[in-house]
Formats: sequence, C-alpha cells, structure tokens
Amino acid sequence: MNIRPGRDGTINRGLPTPAVLAWLFAGLCGLPAVWNSHWMWIDDQMIVGSQLWPPDSVVNREYHAMGREYVAHGLYFKLLSFVLPLRPFWYYLVNYLMHLSVVALAGWVVWRATRSRLAITLAVLTVGFASTGPEVFLTLMKLELPMMLWLLISLVLLQQLLQGARGRLLGGLPALVVTTFLSGTLGKETFVILPVGLIAALIATAMTDLRSPMLRRLLAAVCATCLGVAAVYFERVLLGVRSIANGSYTGKLLVVHPTLATVLGRANIYTYVAGDAVLLTVASAVLCIACIVSVAFRRRGLSAAQLVAITCAAAASSQVAFNIVFLDFVTVYYLYPAAILGAVALGCLWPAEASGPRRMRQTGRAGLTVILAGTTLLTLPTFALRLYAQNAIPSMEWHLIRAIAATPPNSLVLLAFPPGAEMIGNTPVLVQHALGRNSLDVRSALGPDTAARLARAQAAHRPVFLAFVYDFGENWKVGVRGVAQKTRKETLALVARHGIEHICPDRGGNLGPWSLTISRVPLGWSPLLHIRFGYGWELDRLPASSGAGSGCGSG
Repeated sequence: MNIRPGRDGTINRGLPTPAVLAWLFAGLCGLPAVWNSHWMWIDDQMIVGSQLWPPDSVVNREYHAMGREYVAHGLYFKLLSFVLPLRPFWYYLVNYLMHLSVVALAGWVVWRATRSRLAITLAVLTVGFASTGPEVFLTLMKLELPMMLWLLISLVLLQQLLQGARGRLLGGLPALVVTTFLSGTLGKETFVILPVGLIAALIATAMTDLRSPMLRRLLAAVCATCLGVAAVYFERVLLGVRSIANGSYTGKLLVVHPTLATVLGRANIYTYVAGDAVLLTVASAVLCIACIVSVAFRRRGLSAAQLVAITCAAAASSQVAFNIVFLDFVTVYYLYPAAILGAVALGCLWPAEASGPRRMRQTGRAGLTVILAGTTLLTLPTFALRLYAQNAIPSMEWHLIRAIAATPPNSLVLLAFPPGAEMIGNTPVLVQHALGRNSLDVRSALGPDTAARLARAQAAHRPVFLAFVYDFGENWKVGVRGVAQKTRKETLALVARHGIEHICPDRGGNLGPWSLTISRVPLGWSPLLHIRFGYGWELDRLPASSGAGSGCGSG
C-alpha cells in the first residue's frame, strides 16, 4: 500500500484492510437474497414489456400524470439491455452493485475526511447493515438508491472543493451541477436535501468565522447545486410532468396541513420500524450542533471534515423531518438516505490528532464508536429479518401470479386491490408477457363496477376467480411489502362489500405465521420488536350463481 501524509500531518497508509473486509462482509450477506430474488411488480412491468421506453410510452405518460418522471430510468434500462441479457437476475445484480458502491463511497468520504481506519470500518458496517437497505437494493425502482449514489459523488466533489486549489474549484463546480442534476432525474424529489445541507454548512461557517476561506467555496457549491436543481425542474417542465403537489400519486402523499397528533404518530412508527436511521440522524444533528457551538466558543474556524459532517447531518435531518411532517405514508425505504448520511456525518466528526487534548479525543472517539457500532449490532436482527422478508414475500406473490396464469382460458380474475394499485396495473403485464396468457382478464375486485362486471361474466358462463395476498396483521412492524395488506378475514369482508359474498377455496399458500421476538437492546431489557410475521396468497373460484354455497362442487 502507498504511504501518504494525513491532513493532520501524520503518516497514513492506503485504504485499510479492515474496511475492505467489512465491505466484503456486508456485500456477501445480501448477495444470496439477490441471487434468489423474485420479480417484483413494478420491476417486471419495466423489464418484461419495456414499458419505460420510449419517452412518450403509455407508462411514462401515466407517471407524468402522477407527478413522477421515469424517462431517465427508461433510458438507463434501455442502455443496460444492450450490455446485459434481458434477464431479471442481471438487472438485480447491477442494482445490488450500485448499493455496494453507495456503501463504498460512504466509507471513502469518511476516509478522506479522517484517515482513520476505525472510523471508516465503523461507517462501512453501519451503512452496510442499515435496516433501510434490503427493500432498496432488492427492488429495481426504489429511486433512493441512484439518488444516494449521485449525492455521495457530490460529497466527494465537495471535499475536493473544500480542500483543493483554485483549479479544482473551477473544475469541480460544473461536475457538482451535473451530479445534482443526475441525483434528481435518476432519483427522487428529495434530492434537494443536498443544497439544504450545504446551506446549513454555509450558515454554520458564517456564524463561526466570516473570514474563513471555506465561506466562498461553500457559497459556490450552494450555487452549483441550485443550478442543478433548476435544471431538474426545467427538464420536468419540458417533459410535461405534473407538479408533485398536484400529481395523482405524489399529491396523495403530501400532507398540506399536518397536525401534531399525526406527526407524532408517524415519528413513533418510523422510530419503531427504522430506529437506527432515526438514531443516526438525531445523534449526528446533536453532535454537529455541539461542534458548531464549541468552535464558535473557541473562536476557531470549522474544518473541511466538520463542514462535510454538518452538510450530511442537516441533509439527513431535513429528509427525516419532511417525511414525518409532510408525507402521509410511512415506509422504511424513504429513510435510506438518512441512515447513510447520518453515519457519514458521525464518521466525519471523528477527532483528528491535532483537534484537542488527548483525553478529549479519546472520549470523542469512544462515544462515536459506541453510537456507530452499537447501532449496527442492535439492528442486525432487524436487517436479517427484512432481508428474508424482502426475498420471501415476492416469492409468494410469484406463486400467485403463476396460479392466475393456470386458470382456464377467458377467465375473469379479480384482484383484491384498489383500481389504482400497482398489482392491478402490473399483474396483467406479467400474465400476458411473462407467462403467455393473453386471454385472461385481470381486474380490481374493489372497483365501483365490480358487481356489474361479475354479473356479466357469470351470465356469459366465464370462469371467475378472486385472487389476493394477505398478512397476519403485524408485518408492518418490520416495514415489508405486506405493510399495505390486510388479514384474510379483513380482505374477504372488504370484497363482500363489492358484491363478492361467496367463494370456493381453491389454491393458496403461506409462510408463517411465526411469533418472533427480536431484541434490539441489551439483554435484560424489554424487546423493541415482537411480531407475528407471516404472509400468504389465495386464489378462490367464485360460484356460478350468487346463492349461498352454490356452485362449489368439484367441477
């Protein structure tokens, strides 16, 4: 390995072996799930039917009406199809490698800031085993993943701007515009957390040292990211994407007039299902505020590493606050960026050799070690359970899809999901394109016209089936896909209100229910996670007439 001087003048070797081993370990833990992963609904809609390309495809127009933009993703997967075989595994593998790149970049940012072997190793483990990861890297269309990749590249550029000469400043600013643009077009609207974090770092610098050379560089970085944000906005306008506040999907997510009770309720759920992300965010925000106060009290300027930490902590805090206050849905993967940025912020706060008295440095390092290592150890069981659930549940759903494809020709299959649900739009694509059953009619069982459609099908002597998936009531506690599902009893009661009162049980399958107790706190304390986990599917034949118990014979 090459030997190079650290920022504090000490000699540091190249990238430490423990950090590389930690990265490999985190990667190998998730690889079996990727290898055995089954297709998820929205992924298959894109893969099987090439629905996201060309830019004016029906699916893209629908997404535009929802307030989302997938043209960049369509181009990405179109280009990827020229390189890799059109097989789901290769797309999932590339997606997982993108996640591993995020973990590696997070560690690289910490390494460049601290040159500490222990700090980078802890950061890699914390990011690699965050509870927010499994659903993101096992699902192709979770936009937080590419967004986070480009945000971390932006952080590397920020480090170069803060540490480099004038030439690097002039060369890095255009690159920062480009990475901000890519984080928005390939990511989500929440990519604006980067300029929010930079503005917080700019304010912190102005509060502590107005003569700091970092002030101009941070101001230039803020301007560059704002240009990237403006470019994303104009790109969406040119494509005809609806405003996120008015889109048919994104508009439903936004809470315009939040109440204290609902905010506290969402905060409680997020703390329960993604406590590590919340803890990392809160800890990084508190420590960054303490750092700013300490630097201001001692009349010293903030270092480049501290400014990166403040940027990350402010970005993570804005992400968590926005989700809790303004988004109605509670979903674990929404906090994927927060867990990563929180870990990077804590790693960048690692005390350097020249940062103060030895006892103070040791205390600071011990505290950060407890937070990073403790968070990882206490959430490992949750990570493992979510990794398993994100693999097993799509497998169960795929069994349901194959059962639907095995129904007689010209069958009407009613899915117990609202008309606008992903399963309603994506299941026909899978049945027709992946399994070659063009004669099947797949519809929602919960639409206003369900009773009339059922009557017409029965009058025409068409076979009619009811298909649904269900959980055992507590899967939401680990934030899996079953969060939006109901129990079997609740599902049957719901479809009964839409005219389906009698069923003939035919085929089905389930895993669980298993009573699980996961301790995310030291032994002897009450467990934070006790659930009854399970998931199932069912395909039931509807009788030929509406009379009670009629038509359920062997035929």
